[in-house]
Amino acid sequence: MFSAHLQDDPEDKIVAKFAGSYGEDVHVHGFAPKLRAVERFADEWVMVVMDDISRQYCGAEGKKLRTDVHEAVKRDGMDSEGLRDVVLIDFD
Repeated sequence: MFSAHLQDDPEDKIVAKFAGSYGEDVHVHGFAPKLRAVERFADEWVMVVMDDISRQYCGAEGKKLRTDVHEAVKRDGMDSEGLRDVVLIDFD
């Protein structure tokens, strides 16, 4: 996944994802951010462009997930001092 913004509007944040296949229905039914574009390439790759909601989303489950990740990092003996933010995205 790649984060970007529109050239004529730096405040309009988007995410581009490349995949071998993609289920666009999740966007249609409201289970994923607004779909901006889908482009299929000849070699069967798909580029999907959608709204970037990573900074807007912080529901109760998201907070719990962040806490769980931080706890797992500490439990495994890794340094979590530099771990400020956790963003996990998978809409398909």
